[in-house]
Amino acid sequence: MTRFDPSDPRNFGVPEGSPIYSLKPEDRRIIMQARGRIAPQAEFARFWDIVLSDEQRQELGDDVDTCFERHPFSAIHLAKLKNCSTERAIVEIAYRLQHLSLVDYERLVKDALDGANEPTQKEGSFLPKWDRHTGKLRYRGKLCRTIKVAKATAIVPILDAFEKAGWPEFLEHLVDTGEDPQRVHQVVRNLKTDLAHISFAVQGDSISWSPTAS
Repeated sequence: MTRFDPSDPRNFGVPEGSPIYSLKPEDRRIIMQARGRIAPQAEFARFWDIVLSDEQRQELGDDVDTCFERHPFSAIHLAKLKNCSTERAIVEIAYRLQHLSLVDYERLVKDALDGANEPTQKEGSFLPKWDRHTGKLRYRGKLCRTIKVAKATAIVPILDAFEKAGWPEFLEHLVDTGEDPQRVHQVVRNLKTDLAHISFAVQGDSISWSPTAS
């Protein structure tokens, strides 16, 4: 019987290629523990009241219930607001809500999550490149997939949005689900068909991308 490893981000659905995979096991364990502590809905309300500024709350729609329904994990919202990795947002929230010591907070921020580990610091060559005119999606010079733009009416807007945003770790609300909340999963499955070198995943209302081993 395989023992559950609380330091393994894969056990919590964290996409491959996220900055946390480059950290030491102890640092991963601390961040994953912090992730669990800030996950309950009651902690989302504390995040809203304590961590966010008035301007940030307004940017998120100025309504905690609507924001929670949009995505129930606070770090997703803070990462988008601050243009940082989800891991960095977890550490920030956990410290502000007193789930993380000052010693661990400073060490993680300065030593583990600073600089090259932040997704916003990636070199351009480490980001995908989507060319709408040719229908080609590339990663590090390698062809990931060729898409027929005229026919892929659900897929192309996703790639357009990622390309426009500079390929952040995730983007929200890229698929109009209407009355079918599973539609986003079907669209992403279609996007992943015959896809090489990178992958996409659904996380709540967000779509994330990550490199693959190939």
